[in-house]
Order: sequence, then C-alpha cells, then structure tokens
Amino acid sequence: MAKITFTEEDIKSGTIVAADKAGWFSLEIGETKEKPAKTDGSTVYTVPLKVLDGPDGGLVGALVFKTFSEKALWRAKDFFIALGADVKAGASFDFDECKTMKLQGFIRRRKREDTGEDTNDITNFRPVPAA
Repeated sequence: MAKITFTEEDIKSGTIVAADKAGWFSLEIGETKEKPAKTDGSTVYTVPLKVLDGPDGGLVGALVFKTFSEKALWRAKDFFIALGADVKAGASFDFDECKTMKLQGFIRRRKREDTGEDTNDITNFRPVPAA
C-alpha cells in the first residue's frame, strides 16, 4: 500500500499570505538546494524559509521559498546583508553556512506570471530586530 503521512509543516506550507496581511515575517533558513536552470543550465539556488511569526498567523510554521539565480546575483545582496555579511565586489558567500540562521522577509501575495496562481512573494530581507 502506498501510504503517506502529512506533517503540520506539510499542511501549512500550502498557505498563501492573506492579501491584507503582507508584511515583515521572521524566518529561519533551511537547507538550500542548488540545481541547473531548465532553460540554460545556469545555477539556481532555492532557499526554504520557515515562517516563525508575522502579521498573518496562519502562515506561521509554513515553508516559503526564495529562488536566486547566478544570472542575477544582485537579488541575493539584501539576503546576505540581512545576515550581517559585508557584501562587496569579490566577496564570496556560502548558502550552506546560512542554515538555521534567522532574518526577516517582506512577504506579499502575488499572481504567478506563468500559471496565474497565487503565491507567496518575498520581496526584501532585513535583520531580525533586536529584542
């Protein structure tokens, strides 16, 4: 028998932020996956981020994902700056070293251009505010 068991994270991970609840969410970084893009083989980095808290409590516990491409590395700049990195020309950073680190991401709802489906869109990052 092909049996599956859902975890709480599995159930929550399909949750899309409410349109009126976009805002800054505290996130914990998971294990980044690296793979070639389907289009041209350039490297794509997919970073899973577990929602810890934020303006939409229904999203707490969910995984959201941010994808970075080697063709647009500037998009990862704010991610590393939020983690305290000194981002400058010639600097190198390893996504694997970010696992379990925390930061905040601004999450909003948007429609995917390719499918028209609603999705969580992380538009920016910042450090977690001091308590």
